[in-house]
Amino acid sequence: MRPPADLVGARLARARNPLPNGSLDGLRVGARPTPTENPLEEHQRIRASGWSGRVIPTFRPDAVVNIQTGYAGQIQHLSQVSGVDVTDYRSYIAALEQRQHFFKHMGATATDHAAQTAYTERLSERE
Repeated sequence: MRPPADLVGARLARARNPLPNGSLDGLRVGARPTPTENPLEEHQRIRASGWSGRVIPTFRPDAVVNIQTGYAGQIQHLSQVSGVDVTDYRSYIAALEQRQHFFKHMGATATDHAAQTAYTERLSERE
């Protein structure tokens, strides 16, 4: 008996539609979980493409959890997409909670965080 990976590889080689969703046709894939940090435009495009499977977004807020180059711009983007003016820790948490609710509304069943460090420090309320 051929290993499952070989069977999938052979099926993908014969796919009528080589695009990612077309490659899933005939494989009995009923759902496609996808991690994302964007406002789900890609997921909405997949749904609108006519693919018969279910698109399941995964909430992944890495860009606003890991402090790195471009972090301030990512916080501004979080403010825009959440509708919460992020000016302190409380509003930051409120914006993240809003995004979690939005992703859940869009069908998300999981979240994936890639915190790159375990560094923590106690901050004052003002900080």
